[in-house]
Amino acid sequence: MTKINDLQEVNEALEELQKSRESLAHDQRLQLMGTLTGGIAHEFNNFLTPITGYADLIMADADPESEIYDNAREISEAAEKARDVVKQISSMSRKNVETVYDAVPVESLIEHTCKLVETNCPKQVRLRQELELHGENVLGNSTQLQQVLLNICINGIHAIGVGEGSLTLRAKVVPREELAARIPEEKISDDWQSYVRVSVTDTGCGMEKDTLAHIFEPFFTTKKQGEGTGLGLALAEQIISTHRGHILAESTLGQGTTFDIYLPVLEQQRAREQVQWGVDHKLRILAADDNKKVLNLLEKDFGRFGLEVLTCSRRGEVRTLLETQPFDALAIDESLTGGSGVELCMSIQGKYPALTRIVMTSIPTREIVDARRHGVIDGYILKPVSAATLLEEIRACRRSEKQK
Repeated sequence: MTKINDLQEVNEALEELQKSRESLAHDQRLQLMGTLTGGIAHEFNNFLTPITGYADLIMADADPESEIYDNAREISEAAEKARDVVKQISSMSRKNVETVYDAVPVESLIEHTCKLVETNCPKQVRLRQELELHGENVLGNSTQLQQVLLNICINGIHAIGVGEGSLTLRAKVVPREELAARIPEEKISDDWQSYVRVSVTDTGCGMEKDTLAHIFEPFFTTKKQGEGTGLGLALAEQIISTHRGHILAESTLGQGTTFDIYLPVLEQQRAREQVQWGVDHKLRILAADDNKKVLNLLEKDFGRFGLEVLTCSRRGEVRTLLETQPFDALAIDESLTGGSGVELCMSIQGKYPALTRIVMTSIPTREIVDARRHGVIDGYILKPVSAATLLEEIRACRRSEKQK
Protein backbone atom coordinates (compact mmCIF):
# COMPACT_ATOMS: atom_id res chain seq x y z
CA MET A 1 0.00 0.00 0.00
CA THR A 2 2.85 2.35 0.85
CA LYS A 3 4.46 1.69 -2.55
CA ILE A 4 1.21 2.54 -4.32
CA ASN A 5 0.98 5.83 -2.43
CA ASP A 6 4.61 6.59 -3.27
CA LEU A 7 3.94 5.90 -6.95
CA GLN A 8 0.91 8.17 -6.89
CA GLU A 9 2.98 10.98 -5.37
CA VAL A 10 5.71 10.48 -8.00
CA ASN A 11 3.10 10.48 -10.77
CA GLU A 12 1.52 13.68 -9.44
CA ALA A 13 4.94 15.32 -9.19
CA LEU A 14 5.73 14.37 -12.81
CA GLU A 15 2.38 15.77 -13.95
CA GLU A 16 3.05 19.05 -12.14
CA LEU A 17 6.51 19.22 -13.69
CA GLN A 18 5.04 18.68 -17.16
CA LYS A 19 2.46 21.40 -16.56
CA SER A 20 5.20 23.77 -15.40
CA ARG A 21 7.23 23.07 -18.53
CA GLU A 22 4.22 23.65 -20.78
CA SER A 23 3.40 26.88 -18.94
CA LEU A 24 7.01 28.08 -19.28
CA ALA A 25 7.05 27.25 -22.99
CA HIS A 26 3.76 29.12 -23.42
CA ASP A 27 5.14 32.18 -21.60
CA GLN A 28 8.26 32.09 -23.77
CA ARG A 29 6.13 31.99 -26.94
CA LEU A 30 4.10 34.96 -25.67
CA GLN A 31 7.28 36.86 -24.89
CA LEU A 32 8.62 36.12 -28.38
CA MET A 33 5.32 37.26 -29.91
CA GLY A 34 5.50 40.46 -27.90
CA THR A 35 9.03 41.16 -29.11
CA LEU A 36 8.08 40.47 -32.72
CA THR A 37 4.94 42.61 -32.67
CA GLY A 38 6.83 45.49 -31.07
CA GLY A 39 9.41 45.34 -33.86
CA ILE A 40 6.72 45.08 -36.53
CA ALA A 41 4.93 48.15 -35.17
CA HIS A 42 8.17 50.17 -35.22
CA GLU A 43 8.98 49.21 -38.82
CA PHE A 44 5.45 49.84 -40.08
CA ASN A 45 5.43 53.31 -38.55
CA ASN A 46 8.70 54.05 -40.32
CA PHE A 47 7.06 52.99 -43.60
CA LEU A 48 4.01 55.13 -42.89
CA THR A 49 6.02 58.29 -42.19
CA PRO A 50 7.00 58.96 -45.83
CA ILE A 51 3.58 57.81 -47.06
CA THR A 52 1.67 60.28 -44.91
CA GLY A 53 4.34 62.94 -45.29
CA TYR A 54 4.49 62.94 -49.07
CA ALA A 55 0.70 62.74 -49.28
CA ASP A 56 0.53 65.90 -47.18
CA LEU A 57 3.16 67.56 -49.38
CA ILE A 58 1.10 66.76 -52.49
CA MET A 59 -2.07 68.15 -50.90
CA ALA A 60 -0.22 71.32 -49.87
CA ASP A 61 0.81 72.00 -53.48
CA ALA A 62 -2.31 70.76 -55.28
CA ASP A 63 -5.58 72.54 -56.01
CA PRO A 64 -8.16 71.36 -53.42
CA GLU A 65 -10.65 70.84 -56.26
CA SER A 66 -8.27 68.71 -58.35
CA GLU A 67 -8.18 64.95 -58.76
CA ILE A 68 -4.56 64.91 -57.56
CA TYR A 69 -5.64 66.42 -54.24
CA ASP A 70 -8.41 63.85 -53.86
CA ASN A 71 -6.02 61.00 -54.60
CA ALA A 72 -3.48 62.28 -52.09
CA ARG A 73 -6.20 62.65 -49.47
CA GLU A 74 -7.25 59.02 -50.05
CA ILE A 75 -3.63 57.96 -49.50
CA SER A 76 -3.41 60.03 -46.31
CA GLU A 77 -6.68 58.63 -44.91
CA ALA A 78 -5.67 55.06 -45.75
CA ALA A 79 -2.33 55.59 -44.02
CA GLU A 80 -4.15 56.91 -40.95
CA LYS A 81 -6.24 53.74 -40.85
CA ALA A 82 -3.07 51.69 -41.20
CA ARG A 83 -1.64 53.56 -38.22
CA ASP A 84 -4.64 52.49 -36.14
CA VAL A 85 -4.07 48.87 -37.19
CA VAL A 86 -0.43 49.15 -36.11
CA LYS A 87 -1.56 50.35 -32.69
CA GLN A 88 -3.78 47.28 -32.42
CA ILE A 89 -0.84 45.05 -33.37
CA SER A 90 1.20 46.73 -30.63
CA SER A 91 -1.42 45.79 -28.06
CA MET A 92 -0.71 42.09 -28.77
CA SER A 93 2.65 42.45 -27.07
CA ARG A 94 2.57 41.47 -23.41
CA LYS A 95 5.13 44.16 -22.68
CA ASN A 96 3.00 46.75 -24.43
CA VAL A 97 -0.18 45.75 -22.64
CA GLU A 98 1.56 46.13 -19.31
CA THR A 99 3.56 49.26 -19.92
CA VAL A 100 2.22 51.19 -22.88
CA TYR A 101 -0.07 54.11 -22.12
CA ASP A 102 -1.66 56.76 -24.23
CA ALA A 103 -4.07 59.65 -23.77
CA VAL A 104 -7.48 58.06 -23.15
CA PRO A 105 -10.57 60.32 -23.53
CA VAL A 106 -12.70 59.54 -20.48
CA GLU A 107 -16.03 60.38 -22.09
CA SER A 108 -15.31 58.09 -25.04
CA LEU A 109 -14.15 55.35 -22.66
CA ILE A 110 -17.43 55.45 -20.74
CA GLU A 111 -19.58 55.58 -23.87
CA HIS A 112 -17.84 52.54 -25.36
CA THR A 113 -18.22 50.68 -22.06
CA CYS A 114 -21.94 51.48 -21.91
CA LYS A 115 -22.43 50.02 -25.39
CA LEU A 116 -20.85 46.77 -24.23
CA VAL A 117 -22.89 46.75 -21.01
CA GLU A 118 -26.13 47.21 -22.96
CA THR A 119 -25.64 43.82 -24.61
CA ASN A 120 -25.59 42.18 -21.14
CA CYS A 121 -28.18 44.39 -19.48
CA PRO A 122 -31.64 42.87 -18.90
CA LYS A 123 -34.73 44.95 -19.66
CA GLN A 124 -35.60 45.58 -16.02
CA VAL A 125 -32.25 47.31 -15.38
CA ARG A 126 -32.03 50.97 -16.45
CA LEU A 127 -28.59 52.08 -17.66
CA ARG A 128 -27.76 55.75 -17.10
CA GLN A 129 -24.90 58.17 -17.76
CA GLU A 130 -24.26 61.39 -15.83
CA LEU A 131 -21.09 62.96 -17.18
CA GLU A 132 -19.62 66.33 -16.18
CA LEU A 133 -16.58 66.30 -18.45
CA HIS A 134 -14.96 68.76 -20.81
CA GLY A 135 -12.66 66.63 -22.95
CA GLU A 136 -10.47 65.37 -20.08
CA ASN A 137 -8.01 62.58 -20.79
CA VAL A 138 -6.27 60.13 -18.50
CA LEU A 139 -2.97 58.42 -19.20
CA GLY A 140 -3.55 54.72 -19.56
CA ASN A 141 -4.38 51.62 -21.54
CA SER A 142 -7.94 51.98 -22.83
CA THR A 143 -8.45 48.20 -23.12
CA GLN A 144 -7.50 47.58 -19.49
CA LEU A 145 -9.59 50.48 -18.19
CA GLN A 146 -12.59 49.31 -20.19
CA GLN A 147 -12.17 45.82 -18.76
CA VAL A 148 -12.26 47.24 -15.22
CA LEU A 149 -15.42 49.28 -15.85
CA LEU A 150 -17.11 46.42 -17.67
CA ASN A 151 -16.34 44.00 -14.85
CA ILE A 152 -17.78 46.36 -12.22
CA CYS A 153 -20.89 47.00 -14.32
CA ILE A 154 -21.55 43.29 -14.83
CA ASN A 155 -21.13 42.74 -11.08
CA GLY A 156 -23.70 45.49 -10.51
CA ILE A 157 -26.19 43.84 -12.87
CA HIS A 158 -25.74 40.54 -11.02
CA ALA A 159 -26.28 42.34 -7.70
CA ILE A 160 -29.61 43.77 -8.94
CA GLY A 161 -30.75 40.30 -9.94
CA VAL A 162 -34.19 39.66 -11.41
CA GLY A 163 -35.88 42.70 -9.87
CA GLU A 164 -36.02 46.22 -11.30
CA GLY A 165 -33.10 48.50 -10.70
CA SER A 166 -30.67 50.98 -12.19
CA LEU A 167 -26.98 51.09 -13.05
CA THR A 168 -25.52 54.60 -13.27
CA LEU A 169 -22.11 55.67 -14.56
CA ARG A 170 -20.97 59.11 -13.44
CA ALA A 171 -17.76 61.02 -14.17
CA LYS A 172 -16.41 64.40 -13.15
CA VAL A 173 -13.11 66.10 -12.35
CA VAL A 174 -12.41 66.45 -8.64
CA PRO A 175 -9.54 68.03 -6.70
CA ARG A 176 -6.86 66.00 -4.98
CA GLU A 177 -8.38 67.02 -1.63
CA GLU A 178 -11.45 64.84 -2.21
CA LEU A 179 -9.30 61.74 -2.55
CA ALA A 180 -7.17 62.79 0.42
CA ALA A 181 -10.31 62.89 2.55
CA ARG A 182 -10.97 59.23 1.82
CA ILE A 183 -7.53 57.56 1.96
CA PRO A 184 -4.28 58.29 3.84
CA GLU A 185 -2.30 61.22 2.43
CA GLU A 186 0.88 59.18 2.08
CA LYS A 187 -0.83 56.90 -0.45
CA ILE A 188 -1.51 59.78 -2.84
CA SER A 189 1.12 60.99 -5.28
CA ASP A 190 2.17 64.64 -5.27
CA ASP A 191 2.44 64.60 -9.09
CA TRP A 192 -1.25 65.34 -9.74
CA GLN A 193 -3.60 67.92 -8.30
CA SER A 194 -6.80 66.79 -10.02
CA TYR A 195 -8.42 63.46 -10.79
CA VAL A 196 -11.26 62.14 -12.87
CA ARG A 197 -13.65 60.28 -10.60
CA VAL A 198 -15.57 57.58 -12.48
CA SER A 199 -18.38 56.14 -10.37
CA VAL A 200 -20.50 53.03 -11.01
CA THR A 201 -23.60 52.83 -8.82
CA ASP A 202 -26.08 49.95 -8.71
CA THR A 203 -29.32 49.61 -6.76
CA GLY A 204 -28.67 45.97 -6.00
CA CYS A 205 -28.51 43.89 -2.85
CA GLY A 206 -25.54 45.74 -1.36
CA MET A 207 -22.96 44.31 1.04
CA GLU A 208 -22.30 44.13 4.75
CA LYS A 209 -19.24 45.90 6.16
CA ASP A 210 -17.39 42.63 6.74
CA THR A 211 -17.92 41.58 3.14
CA LEU A 212 -16.98 45.02 1.80
CA ALA A 213 -13.66 44.89 3.66
CA HIS A 214 -12.54 41.83 1.66
CA ILE A 215 -13.82 42.47 -1.88
CA PHE A 216 -10.39 43.43 -3.30
CA GLU A 217 -8.68 40.34 -1.91
CA PRO A 218 -7.66 37.66 -4.46
CA PHE A 219 -10.04 34.67 -4.63
CA PHE A 220 -12.62 36.31 -2.36
CA THR A 221 -16.08 36.09 -3.89
CA THR A 222 -19.69 36.26 -2.75
CA LYS A 223 -20.87 34.32 -5.80
CA LYS A 224 -21.88 30.69 -5.69
CA GLN A 225 -19.32 28.03 -6.54
CA GLY A 226 -18.78 27.91 -10.27
CA GLU A 227 -20.20 31.40 -10.90
CA GLY A 228 -17.01 33.38 -10.32
CA THR A 229 -13.28 33.07 -9.63
CA GLY A 230 -12.96 35.93 -7.18
CA LEU A 231 -10.21 37.44 -9.32
CA GLY A 232 -12.26 40.27 -10.88
CA LEU A 233 -12.00 43.06 -8.29
CA ALA A 234 -8.48 42.08 -7.19
CA LEU A 235 -7.34 42.40 -10.79
CA ALA A 236 -9.31 45.64 -11.19
CA GLU A 237 -7.50 47.15 -8.20
CA GLN A 238 -4.15 46.06 -9.64
CA ILE A 239 -4.90 47.64 -13.01
CA ILE A 240 -6.07 50.92 -11.48
CA SER A 241 -2.98 50.97 -9.25
CA THR A 242 -0.67 50.62 -12.29
CA HIS A 243 -2.50 53.62 -13.75
CA ARG A 244 -1.48 55.64 -10.65
CA GLY A 245 -5.10 55.64 -9.56
CA HIS A 246 -7.28 54.39 -6.71
CA ILE A 247 -10.49 52.36 -6.53
CA LEU A 248 -12.82 52.60 -3.53
CA ALA A 249 -16.21 51.12 -2.72
CA GLU A 250 -19.17 52.04 -0.54
CA SER A 251 -22.17 49.80 0.03
CA THR A 252 -25.34 49.57 2.07
CA LEU A 253 -27.04 46.24 2.55
CA GLY A 254 -30.33 46.16 0.65
CA GLN A 255 -29.73 49.50 -1.07
CA GLY A 256 -26.80 49.11 -3.46
CA THR A 257 -23.11 49.70 -4.07
CA THR A 258 -20.95 52.47 -5.53
CA PHE A 259 -17.44 51.96 -6.89
CA ASP A 260 -15.37 55.15 -7.26
CA ILE A 261 -12.34 55.04 -9.55
CA TYR A 262 -9.91 57.97 -9.29
CA LEU A 263 -7.54 58.45 -12.23
CA PRO A 264 -5.09 61.37 -12.52
CA VAL A 265 -6.01 63.90 -15.18
CA LEU A 266 -3.52 64.06 -18.02
CA GLU A 267 -2.26 67.60 -18.42
CA GLN A 268 -3.86 69.08 -21.48
CA GLN A 269 -1.95 71.12 -23.97
CA ARG A 270 -3.71 74.19 -25.21
CA ALA A 271 -5.48 74.00 -28.52
CA ARG A 272 -3.01 73.53 -31.32
CA GLU A 273 -2.23 76.78 -33.08
CA GLN A 274 -1.48 77.02 -36.74
CA VAL A 275 2.24 76.74 -37.25
CA GLN A 276 3.47 80.17 -38.28
CA TRP A 277 6.99 81.10 -37.33
CA GLY A 278 8.15 84.70 -37.56
CA VAL A 279 10.46 85.52 -40.43
CA ASP A 280 12.88 87.09 -37.97
CA HIS A 281 13.43 83.78 -36.18
CA LYS A 282 14.52 80.60 -37.91
CA LEU A 283 14.56 77.48 -35.80
CA ARG A 284 17.55 75.20 -36.20
CA ILE A 285 16.39 71.63 -35.77
CA LEU A 286 18.43 68.45 -35.46
CA ALA A 287 16.56 65.24 -36.41
CA ALA A 288 18.07 61.84 -35.61
CA ASP A 289 16.60 58.60 -36.95
CA ASP A 290 18.20 55.45 -38.37
CA ASN A 291 15.63 55.35 -41.18
CA LYS A 292 16.84 57.42 -44.15
CA LYS A 293 13.36 57.72 -45.67
CA VAL A 294 12.06 59.36 -42.50
CA LEU A 295 14.94 61.84 -42.54
CA ASN A 296 14.51 62.61 -46.25
CA LEU A 297 10.82 63.31 -45.72
CA LEU A 298 11.52 65.63 -42.80
CA GLU A 299 14.11 67.58 -44.80
CA LYS A 300 11.62 68.24 -47.63
CA ASP A 301 8.71 68.81 -45.25
CA PHE A 302 10.58 71.37 -43.16
CA GLY A 303 11.56 73.15 -46.36
CA ARG A 304 7.90 74.10 -46.83
CA PHE A 305 8.15 76.22 -43.68
CA GLY A 306 11.46 77.74 -44.71
CA LEU A 307 13.19 76.07 -41.79
CA GLU A 308 16.57 74.38 -41.73
CA VAL A 309 16.88 70.84 -40.41
CA LEU A 310 20.06 68.81 -40.09
CA THR A 311 19.71 65.05 -40.02
CA CYS A 312 21.83 62.17 -38.78
CA SER A 313 21.39 58.50 -37.98
CA ARG A 314 23.89 57.69 -35.20
CA ARG A 315 24.22 58.70 -31.57
CA GLY A 316 27.83 59.76 -32.09
CA GLU A 317 26.79 62.14 -34.86
CA VAL A 318 24.14 63.66 -32.59
CA ARG A 319 26.71 64.41 -29.90
CA THR A 320 29.20 65.85 -32.39
CA LEU A 321 26.64 68.14 -34.02
CA LEU A 322 25.33 69.37 -30.65
CA GLU A 323 28.88 70.18 -29.51
CA THR A 324 29.87 72.01 -32.70
CA GLN A 325 26.69 73.80 -33.79
CA PRO A 326 23.82 75.65 -32.07
CA PHE A 327 20.37 74.04 -32.26
CA ASP A 328 16.99 75.11 -30.96
CA ALA A 329 15.42 71.64 -30.95
CA LEU A 330 16.41 67.97 -31.06
CA ALA A 331 13.99 65.36 -32.44
CA ILE A 332 15.41 61.91 -31.76
CA ASP A 333 14.04 58.43 -32.43
CA GLU A 334 13.54 56.42 -29.24
CA SER A 335 15.08 53.27 -30.76
CA LEU A 336 18.06 54.89 -32.47
CA THR A 337 20.88 52.44 -33.24
CA GLY A 338 23.25 52.21 -30.29
CA GLY A 339 20.79 53.12 -27.54
CA SER A 340 17.53 54.85 -26.75
CA GLY A 341 16.70 58.49 -27.37
CA VAL A 342 15.74 58.91 -23.70
CA GLU A 343 19.18 57.69 -22.62
CA LEU A 344 20.89 60.20 -24.88
CA CYS A 345 18.70 63.03 -23.60
CA MET A 346 19.52 61.94 -20.06
CA SER A 347 23.24 62.04 -20.81
CA ILE A 348 23.05 65.65 -22.09
CA GLN A 349 20.62 66.89 -19.42
CA GLY A 350 21.61 70.37 -18.29
CA LYS A 351 24.32 70.69 -20.93
CA TYR A 352 22.16 72.56 -23.46
CA PRO A 353 19.50 74.38 -21.41
CA ALA A 354 17.97 76.18 -24.41
CA LEU A 355 17.55 72.94 -26.40
CA THR A 356 14.00 71.54 -26.72
CA ARG A 357 14.24 67.73 -26.64
CA ILE A 358 11.56 65.70 -28.41
CA VAL A 359 11.50 61.89 -28.60
CA MET A 360 9.89 60.28 -31.66
CA THR A 361 8.35 56.92 -30.80
CA SER A 362 5.95 54.29 -32.07
CA ILE A 363 4.86 53.45 -28.54
CA PRO A 364 4.55 55.90 -25.62
CA THR A 365 6.10 53.72 -22.91
CA ARG A 366 6.00 54.53 -19.22
CA GLU A 367 9.74 55.30 -19.41
CA ILE A 368 9.09 58.05 -21.96
CA VAL A 369 6.18 59.52 -20.00
CA ASP A 370 8.20 59.51 -16.78
CA ALA A 371 11.16 61.07 -18.62
CA ARG A 372 8.94 63.98 -19.67
CA ARG A 373 7.50 64.36 -16.19
CA HIS A 374 10.97 64.55 -14.64
CA GLY A 375 12.38 66.94 -17.23
CA VAL A 376 14.70 64.49 -18.99
CA ILE A 377 12.85 65.27 -22.22
CA ASP A 378 10.50 68.12 -23.04
CA GLY A 379 7.98 66.10 -25.03
CA TYR A 380 7.34 63.13 -27.26
CA ILE A 381 5.53 62.57 -30.54
CA LEU A 382 4.06 59.41 -32.01
CA LYS A 383 5.18 58.10 -35.38
CA PRO A 384 4.48 58.55 -38.22
CA VAL A 385 5.75 62.11 -37.87
CA SER A 386 5.71 65.19 -40.08
CA ALA A 387 7.29 68.62 -39.93
CA ALA A 388 3.95 70.15 -38.90
CA THR A 389 3.38 67.78 -35.98
CA LEU A 390 6.98 68.19 -34.82
CA LEU A 391 6.74 71.97 -34.97
CA GLU A 392 3.48 71.87 -33.03
CA GLU A 393 5.09 69.76 -30.31
CA ILE A 394 8.12 72.07 -30.12
CA ARG A 395 5.82 75.08 -29.82
CA ALA A 396 3.78 73.39 -27.07
CA CYS A 397 6.94 72.50 -25.13
CA ARG A 398 8.30 76.02 -25.37
CA ARG A 399 4.96 77.51 -24.33
CA SER A 400 4.87 75.17 -21.34
CA GLU A 401 8.42 76.16 -20.37
CA LYS A 402 7.51 79.86 -20.40
CA GLN A 403 4.56 79.22 -18.08
CA LYS A 404 6.75 77.62 -15.40
